[in-house]
Amino acid sequence: MEEAATICVLVLEGIATAAVLYVIKSILTPDPPVHLGVYHRPGRWYGLKFALMYLLVKLQQGRKKQKREKDAPLVTGLPQSGYGVLSHDSPEEMDLPQELQDHEHALDSAYFNGFAPDGTAVVMRICRRHGRRAEIWFILHVPGVGVLQAPQHPDTAVFNTDGKTFSAAGLSFEPVEAMRTWKVQFNGMMRLTESPRTDVTKEEGRLVHVKFSFMWSAYTLPFNFDTDIHPRAIARAMAIEKWNKQFFQDLRSSHQTHYNQWGQLWGGLHIEGHEEQHVRLKGYRDHSFGVRDWGFMYRYIVHFAYLEDGTCLQVATVCFPTTMSDLRTGYVFTPNGKMEAVSAVDLVLSSIGEDGTMPHHYSFNFVAGGKKYHVQVEIYCQSTWYNGLQWESRVHERLANFTVNGLSGWGVCEFNYKNTTGCPLPPRESRPQQPLPDVTSSHRKLLTLPLSSPVCRSTELVGGKGSSLATLTALQSNGAMFKVPSGFCVTMAAMKLQLKLHPTLKSKLEELAQVSCSGQVDALKGMCQSVGEMFISVALVPEVREAIKAELDNLRTTSQFAVRSSAIGEDTEEMSAAGQMITDLGVRGLDQICDSVQKCWASLYGFPAVQYRRQHGQPVVSSMAVVVQEMVPAEVAGVLFTQHPVTGHPGKMVINANYGLGESVVSGESHPDTITLSRGVDGSCQVEGVDLGSKTQQVVPLDNGGTALQEVISAQSEKCCLSNDTAVRLGHIAVQVEEAYGGPQDIEWAVSQDTVYLLQARPITTFGIETEWELMHEFDAPLSSEKEISTTSNIALVFAMRDDAGSCDPLDSFNIFPCNRIWTSEHSSLSRSEKLPTVLQEDGIVFGPHVHQHA
Repeated sequence: MEEAATICVLVLEGIATAAVLYVIKSILTPDPPVHLGVYHRPGRWYGLKFALMYLLVKLQQGRKKQKREKDAPLVTGLPQSGYGVLSHDSPEEMDLPQELQDHEHALDSAYFNGFAPDGTAVVMRICRRHGRRAEIWFILHVPGVGVLQAPQHPDTAVFNTDGKTFSAAGLSFEPVEAMRTWKVQFNGMMRLTESPRTDVTKEEGRLVHVKFSFMWSAYTLPFNFDTDIHPRAIARAMAIEKWNKQFFQDLRSSHQTHYNQWGQLWGGLHIEGHEEQHVRLKGYRDHSFGVRDWGFMYRYIVHFAYLEDGTCLQVATVCFPTTMSDLRTGYVFTPNGKMEAVSAVDLVLSSIGEDGTMPHHYSFNFVAGGKKYHVQVEIYCQSTWYNGLQWESRVHERLANFTVNGLSGWGVCEFNYKNTTGCPLPPRESRPQQPLPDVTSSHRKLLTLPLSSPVCRSTELVGGKGSSLATLTALQSNGAMFKVPSGFCVTMAAMKLQLKLHPTLKSKLEELAQVSCSGQVDALKGMCQSVGEMFISVALVPEVREAIKAELDNLRTTSQFAVRSSAIGEDTEEMSAAGQMITDLGVRGLDQICDSVQKCWASLYGFPAVQYRRQHGQPVVSSMAVVVQEMVPAEVAGVLFTQHPVTGHPGKMVINANYGLGESVVSGESHPDTITLSRGVDGSCQVEGVDLGSKTQQVVPLDNGGTALQEVISAQSEKCCLSNDTAVRLGHIAVQVEEAYGGPQDIEWAVSQDTVYLLQARPITTFGIETEWELMHEFDAPLSSEKEISTTSNIALVFAMRDDAGSCDPLDSFNIFPCNRIWTSEHSSLSRSEKLPTVLQEDGIVFGPHVHQHA
């Protein structure tokens, strides 16, 4: 016992002596100078700080696992998330577009890339910023075609986005299932060149129309840098820095959540002038949100590589001068899905490309999961992008071939530099977007609202059409080149009051809802007709009539009116409902307007409208507002599509026009003129072509109310009803409207006494519809390697094969697997070439001699 006690004392004395000597040495040893004035190196307290940070990160990562298992609270770290702490517990919350923080450099960024062995590659990024602004990175490398990039590159700024989704400049990313599936689409112009443009002031290559619709499906779990980064990597990066109050404040203010996930992009790609092709690309996606000031970042190099055996890796070295001047991190996903964080990297920023000269061939090493990896990089294409309004950052996105421990691979290496040249472009900003009004309980009780009221922009109160017209009215007051006819909306509350004071009508709607679930089409048609007749026959409640009268008195006009429906969900990106509900033109006086309002309500329950809602998963029993608007005595009217309505070409605007009211165009009663405008990326327009329609008839208003079809004299029908100057003016107006709404629009317009009136604007809903190829491949499973095969089948019954004697013994010649998935690999006992011809699928049953099933 005495000997043991003596040994303990000696050990403690040794530890104390070592600690004292360490403290003395640390005090006496000066910190090394900051390398190149930027990169910090291990100083005198490095060991102590490293140990402290390592233990803290390990502790918080351990608590993260406890929370998943026992709902234990997370440790409070430095910022509120990161360093072992998740920013969201729910994958659904994490994957959605995030609300931007109240910081001028707040961001929400989504990034996708993909590669194929033949050299096909794509890199896409949309970074949402305040002010309806985004940064876009976009390059497409297609062998045999060339290099395509966003027209504005090397500038990355995009303005007038919708401010809510990952969409900008025709590119959109939409989450379908959190951490599993995304839809990636593009419809727009790209610059086709032999090599990417680097000078924004020079016109190079030519603009071509490009469309694709890809599905992205994950085959790895996400790697979240908040929680999965190796403790050694984060501890080393923080330990070499000088710790003080400002250091920790900078850590808090500049944190961003950042996670990666690998998967497969596949779908149809159409490039103007080339045959459509279907591609399958391996790659990864990234979602980052928080705060990023490009001027705050000095340099970084990051590598993303997919290897031929299915291994995926990311290795990065990053320099944030005020927080982490030398952060080296990353991860590896092995072919079986195992994730290993990178613990050490020998890629030193100051030794590669520090002077801006980037090598095209280089190598480095890293360690992950105790295994050493040797990486060789060979660049074959490079694109340069400038980020920030003042071009604070310069990114070189470099497509590369990789060799890692002898395995071939494909991917990207990204070099970022702090840029000091400034932006040569003039100051730019988005058009102001009308903010959504705050709707109160008192607003919900209003029976009418003038289009000039800010509250009238609420779809909750006045439906899609009414809200759009109120928005156009607000744009008109901001100096736009058009006018919107005066008017008002009969709100949803008015219809609700009508139903409340007519209980039999409400009961009829409940009966309609029951019939709609029966699947009996004839019965549904009969019930719709009965409901419509009842809506028209019952008296309009006095309160609604008086509210309409008050609005008419405020307008102080004897003009004729157009009375139009404005249902919930109508004229939105999801639903159009065009032509399904009634529009009454040439309406005069209070009595006719009240009758027309009831007709609009009745049309909400017409069979076409009810069937449309059923097919789109909407409630059959719905609500409607009604727009009452002064009619324009139009000389010419029609519709304008800001993108070609058939091909989706964003460089082509299409105008359909006829004499008289626009009803003859939207109803198809007459063959209108078709004017095609070419549209530049700067918004300029010019007439490209005119296709004269027959225009034999026009719709005109009658003096005593209503409208009539009138013959067009031959001298007029033989020439275009719209002058080139007016067509170009309409094009410029349409650009304004599209920028205000943040997406392509279908616009109804009229011209009277050389003044352009806008009668409606709604999103074009024909784009983004799934193709037949997409539907056929909807349930395709992504595989991490091309050396794997996956087939799916749903087995209800498995019938055994009979021998000559009639007995059942399927195992003599076949293995029959009543399972959902059979997965085979080249590494199993049979080679791929042996299995492919022998695996058969008939009537949902999979047969294969000696095919091995793997869990």
